[in-house]
Amino acid sequence: MVKLVCAALMCALPAVSMAETEPGRGPAVDVSVVAVAVAAPQAASQTQAGPYTGLIVDCRGIKISRTMGPLINDTDGRKVWGYVDMDYGEALGKGKVGYYTTIEQAESVRVGSNPLVVKAIAATGNKYYPPDAIISVADGARIVAENAKSHFLDTYSVGFLID
Repeated sequence: MVKLVCAALMCALPAVSMAETEPGRGPAVDVSVVAVAVAAPQAASQTQAGPYTGLIVDCRGIKISRTMGPLINDTDGRKVWGYVDMDYGEALGKGKVGYYTTIEQAESVRVGSNPLVVKAIAATGNKYYPPDAIISVADGARIVAENAKSHFLDTYSVGFLID
């Protein structure tokens, strides 16, 4: 796998090939895509304690496109979430993620009253309409650890904040 070095953040972002993605995510052609949108680094997570009722990925300030099956990876290219089999009926009825413009909207509709909030630092997955979020390694580890306690990802209690 080729790595793209993001000069603004001085971190390595993975180049993703459609042939390398999970089945059902697109044609099996080798079309390389790279991170196309980058936000300024910020403090990623709130200090609120768990247990968490859901996950909010703050994608404001980066160009991220809506899709039925977005993925969340960290800056080291590790898969954090989204690489799961989902029931077709649930995918049509609820989807894997909801898109919101405010935290309050996400809380009232999907992620509950105490969501874990992390900041996306880039978007990737498609050169023109990137649907997948890139987060810090620390935030990725925190999501995995907190989900082991609360299982909010198992119920697709995930919201992306968008502009």
